[in-house]
Amino acid sequence: MLGDKIRQHRKRNHISQEELAEKLGVSRQSISLWENNQTQPTIENIVSLSKLLGVSTDELLSTAPDEKTPPTNIAAPANATADSHAPAESILTSKTSPSPLSHKNKILKIALPIGTVVFICLIVLCVVISSAMLSGENKKIDTTESALDTTANITPNNKKTLIVAIEDDFFPFSYKENNEYCGIHIDIAKEMAYRLDCNVEFVSADFEELIDGVANSRYDLALGIEKNSYRETIVSFTEPYYDYMCIIFRGETFSEWSNIRHSLTSMLQDDTIQTILTKYGIDYSYCKTCGNLIDSTSSYCSEHTTSTTETNSQPNTFEYTRACLSIGCDNLCDSIMFYCSEHACIKSNCSSEKSISSDYCIIHKCDSIGCDNGRNDFGYYCSNHACADTSCIREKTFSGNYCSWHECNEVLCKNRKNGYGSYCVEHECSISWCSSAKSPLSNYCFMHDN
Repeated sequence: MLGDKIRQHRKRNHISQEELAEKLGVSRQSISLWENNQTQPTIENIVSLSKLLGVSTDELLSTAPDEKTPPTNIAAPANATADSHAPAESILTSKTSPSPLSHKNKILKIALPIGTVVFICLIVLCVVISSAMLSGENKKIDTTESALDTTANITPNNKKTLIVAIEDDFFPFSYKENNEYCGIHIDIAKEMAYRLDCNVEFVSADFEELIDGVANSRYDLALGIEKNSYRETIVSFTEPYYDYMCIIFRGETFSEWSNIRHSLTSMLQDDTIQTILTKYGIDYSYCKTCGNLIDSTSSYCSEHTTSTTETNSQPNTFEYTRACLSIGCDNLCDSIMFYCSEHACIKSNCSSEKSISSDYCIIHKCDSIGCDNGRNDFGYYCSNHACADTSCIREKTFSGNYCSWHECNEVLCKNRKNGYGSYCVEHECSISWCSSAKSPLSNYCFMHDN
C-alpha cells in the first residue's frame, strides 16, 4: 500500500519522520498517519514525496507488481527459412524491426500508471466530497450561537476575512490533525471572528515570523505572544488570556470593527475562554477579567484590568494596571510600576521592587550598608556617603568627606588632597612640587626642613 511504500523508501534514504515532515511542511503526526494508511497525502504531497525519496510517483502509487513486458515474437522472413544463404542484412532487419504487439505493450506500460493516478484522484475526491457533506450535516444539527466549531471559517461572503497566523506544531494550542487546524488558539480565533462578524483564515508561520508578519500587515492577528516593551512599540496587545499569552494585532486594522480587546474581554467574562481551555484539558483558577492565572497569595492576577474608559475622541480606549508582584501582597500597583507604593522603589518611573533594607531598588539605592537613601545622580552612594568630589562615584572613607583617592593622607583629616600631592594644604610640605607631609615642627617635610 502507499503508506508501506512511503515508509520503505523513507528508511532506505535514512530520513526520520521529523525530517521528512519538515521538508514537506507538515507535522510529524501526518507522516505517521500516512505510513499507517490511516490518511492519504494530497497529490501535491505525493509529487513532493517522489522527489524527496528519489522514486517515481508511479512506483509510489502502484498497487500491484510491475508487469513484465511480453517477449517480442521475431519471425524470420519466409525466404530466409527457405534459403539459408539469404543476405545477412535482410535477417538483421527482420530481427530489429518493432512488431505491432511490442508497440501495444509500450502503450500499456504508460497507460497503466496514468490510470492508477486517475483512480487515486477519484478516490480522494470522493472522500473530500463525503467529508464536506458530513460537515454540513453536523452544522445543521448544532443550533447553538457559539462559533467554537467551524462557523467562522465558512463559505466566502461579503464579510471581512480575518487572517490569523499560527504555529502548526504547538500542541495543544495550535496543531494540525488530518490536515485540519486544531487547538486552543484555533478555537479562540474562530470565536473572536464570530463575535466580530467576519470570516477567518489560518496561515502557518514560524514563531519568529508571527510578530513581523503582523507588524507588516501580512497577517491580521497572531496568538500566544508574550508582551514586552520592545514588542509594544510595533504591535498592539490584548490582555493575556492564559498565563503570559496575548493576541497581537495592528491597531488600525480593525478601526471599523468591534474592538479586539473588547471581544477578548467579553470571552473572558462569559467563561468562553475557560470552556476552550477545559476542552483541551487545561483547568486552572484564572482571572475572569483578563484570563491570567491567579497567584494563590493574591486576589488579582498580574495583568488585571481595573478600569475601562470610553471617550468621543478615543472610543474603546482601555486602561490597564498590574497587580503588585511582591509575594503575599494583595494590592494593585500604579500604571507605571509592577509593584504597589508599599513595595515599589520610590525613584520616579522605576518599576522595580524596593530592596529589603531601603525605599529604593538595588539599582537606585545607596550602596552603603544599611542606608535607606537613593544614590546621587553621579554615584553609587547618597550624599551622606559619597565622596564630596562631584566627579567621583566612590564612597567616603570613615575618617573624611572624601574617598581614599581624594582624601588627605593625614590620619583623621577630612580635607581633600591638593591637586599635586597626597595631603591637604594644612598638612602638605610648602614646596609646591613636593607631595610629602610637613614635619611636626615646620611647614616643610623632613627633606626640606633645613
